[in-house]
This record gives sequence, structure tokens and C-alpha cells, in this order.
Amino acid sequence: TAWRATAAYVTGGSSFRFGYIGNQLGDIRSANRGTNDLRFRVNNGVPNLITERATYRVKTNLDNDLGFYAQDRWTVGRWTLQGALRFDYFSTSVPEQHLGPEPITPNRNITFPAQDIISWKDLTYRSGFAYDLFGTGKTALKVAFNKYLLGQTLNGLGRDPNPIVALPTTVT
Repeated sequence: TAWRATAAYVTGGSSFRFGYIGNQLGDIRSANRGTNDLRFRVNNGVPNLITERATYRVKTNLDNDLGFYAQDRWTVGRWTLQGALRFDYFSTSVPEQHLGPEPITPNRNITFPAQDIISWKDLTYRSGFAYDLFGTGKTALKVAFNKYLLGQTLNGLGRDPNPIVALPTTVT
């Protein structure tokens, strides 16, 4: 669930807007568990490769994923100038987690302490201008200089630094 709040102040030649965007906090849970923890490869009916995969369950906390922004637009004659600043904050952590023994790893007994794993802060800008070529509001020349961030929870970056995810779990 995403939360948004925006307020705007508009006058004759200016339009100021500020707001907040955030995602519901929670956790990201995943598991490396399947029905094929032991695989065999054969060549003409003769086994020539065995792959074993240890299983695990992992939990990563999404602590903060939010942004605050302010933007303004000024119009004078045919010229329009735009400027904006945005502050983003993204942080994740992991609770204490334990990996115990299982059939393929009978001696595994590892406890990972709780820790913060990501804490990113970023200030980005957006700027640009437009010129109404004929004064009709239908044809304009526009130029923009912007910086954008990729959504961090969409590409695995929120979960990947978890120490359990970094463990080797396959042997061939």
C-alpha cells in the first residue's frame, strides 16, 4: 500500500506544490525451499552429476521507504520555468535469524544477529523550462534536466544484502 499526501498553492503566474509519498512498512519473506533438493544428471543412463541444495527461510524488514518533495512552476509571458527537490529515504534491517540442521546440512547451526543492512538517503532535483512558440498554448519547446531513482523494493535490493541470502546453498 502506498500513501500520498499533496498540497498546492496556485496564484496567477506561480504554482507551488509539496507532498509526501511512502510505502507501508512490513517485511519481505522468502524461502529457498523446493521438492528437488537433490538432483541427478545422467548421460546415456549413467549418472555423471549430483547437485544438492540446502534450504532456508529468510526475513528482511522494510523499515522506511518514503519521499518528500517540493516543486514550483512560474509562468511569465511565453516562458515557463519549473524546479523541484525531492528527498528519499530507504532503509531495511534483519531480525535475529537462525539456520538449523537439515538432511543435506546436518551440522549447520548458525545464528545471525539482528542488524541494519541498508540506509540510503538521496536528494534529487528536477528542473526545466518551456517556451510557447506561437503564444497559443498548443506548441512549445521544452527542455528538462532531471534525476530519477529506481524503486528499491522492486528489484530485490531490499532483500539481497540479508546475510542468509548471501550464503552458498548449492553444491555440485
